[in-house]
Amino acid sequence: MTTGQCGDAPLLSDNAVDVHLAFWNDLIPCLPEYYQWLSGDEKEKAARFHRVSDHNQFIIGRGLLRKLLGHYAGIPPQRLQFNYNPFGKPFLAKPLNANGIHFNLSHSHRVLVCAITKKGEIGIDVEYMRPIAGLNHVARHFFSGYENRVFELLPLPEQLGAFYACWTRKEAFVKLKGQGLAIPLKSFTVSLLPGEPPELLALPNGEDPARYFMYEVNLLENYKIVLCAEGPVETICPFVG
Repeated sequence: MTTGQCGDAPLLSDNAVDVHLAFWNDLIPCLPEYYQWLSGDEKEKAARFHRVSDHNQFIIGRGLLRKLLGHYAGIPPQRLQFNYNPFGKPFLAKPLNANGIHFNLSHSHRVLVCAITKKGEIGIDVEYMRPIAGLNHVARHFFSGYENRVFELLPLPEQLGAFYACWTRKEAFVKLKGQGLAIPLKSFTVSLLPGEPPELLALPNGEDPARYFMYEVNLLENYKIVLCAEGPVETICPFVG
C-alpha cells in the first residue's frame, strides 16, 4: 500500500481510496450554497437540530459530501440521491451510481474527513487527541478484555495515544459495517500498542478478521485517522483543504 500527495482529485482507480480532509471554518462561507443542494429530507433533518452549531455542521458535512461525490460521479451535487440501510448509513442510489462509489464521513474538533472508493465498503474515523478525564474507566467500558489488559500495563505517558489508536480502529470498523450500536465496541479486538500497525485481531461469531484491512492516515498533528476496508488497499491518496 502506498500513500502520497495526489494533486487534484482524479478518477478513482479500482483499488484505491481517496481521503479528503477539510476544515469546518474554511467551509462556513459555503453554507448557503450547500443548503440549496440538500434534498427535502436532509433539510428537515437539519431543521431538527436545536443548536446552531449542530445545524450548520450537518449542512456543511452533507454539502461537502455532495460536492465530492458529484465530482466522482459526474453529476451536479444537487441531483445526487441517497438511500439508507436499516441502521441509517447513507449510500448513493444505484441509478446515479454507475461507478460503484462507496464513501464514509467522519468529523472531530473542526476537522472533517471523507473516504471515497470503488473497491467496496469503507469506514473512516478521525479523532482529536484531547485529554480525557477517567481514561481507564472509559477504556474498561468500551474495550475488550484483551485490550484492557494491554492498555492498563502501558506507562501513563503512552496511554492517551494507545486509547485513541484503539478507539479510531474500532470506530472505523463499526462504520464500515454500517450497523451503529448494534456492534458493541467491546465485542471485538484491535491492536493498540505504541508502534503496532492497525489490525483487527478478533471478531465475534467466528468471523475472520483477516478479510478486513486497517490503515493509519497521518495528515494532522494531534489527530488520529484510521481507515478500514474490505480487502487490501493498493493506494491511499490524501487531499487536504
